[in-house]
Amino acid sequence: MKKDIETDLISVIVPIFNVEAYLRPCIESILASTYTTLQIILVNDGSTDHSGEICDEYTRKDTRIEVIHQKNAGLSPARNSGMKAAKGKYISFIDGDDYIHPQMYEVLLEALQEGNYSFSMILGKQVYDNDKSYSIPSAYTKSILTQEIMIKSLFNHIHPQQGIKEVQAQVVWNKLYKRELLDNEFFQETGTEDTEFNCRIYQKSCQAVIIDIPMYYWVQRPTSITHQKVNPRYIDRADS
Repeated sequence: MKKDIETDLISVIVPIFNVEAYLRPCIESILASTYTTLQIILVNDGSTDHSGEICDEYTRKDTRIEVIHQKNAGLSPARNSGMKAAKGKYISFIDGDDYIHPQMYEVLLEALQEGNYSFSMILGKQVYDNDKSYSIPSAYTKSILTQEIMIKSLFNHIHPQQGIKEVQAQVVWNKLYKRELLDNEFFQETGTEDTEFNCRIYQKSCQAVIIDIPMYYWVQRPTSITHQKVNPRYIDRADS
């Protein structure tokens, strides 16, 4: 794959809050990427553990990494800070307690550049602590997703009538977006920020491509705000 730092730079935005036990595996998985033209933006959202120090440690190890330290504001403001600092033609999001397959960005970018797509996406796989399996199928398929399918997929994962096994349309962490698609779009503090964000994006997007292999590893842990169906941060605010 041809790589050009000016045209093919991928900005990887990683919001971080108190994930010191998971942060190194997350960052290491990004650094192990077979696609290397990356801007890695670590946004430390006021962590009270050692997450901030770990971020600073990695800036000394790899010049592609930069860190934003900010007061605790929540997932959406952390992602928005990363988006404002992003310089890439493409934008991706990874949660600070998850990790990725080494070939994820290579696969996503190659699929995205094969057609006039607004974004590409793979599947996420739920994993548990200490599960570091990187196995993926040797054969996989790509499917084109129309705007209609993407909007419907916000409320329904399965589309057997189109021959598509699964579409994880709600989340942002399994996608590679073209930068211009996200211009002037930011996350809102709704408690369902991924779905609300993608709903706005899909209104603009003509079509996307999905690669039906799991390459994003979604770590299951009970204390992760982003992995709960309802964000307690916003419940507390609503009750106050």
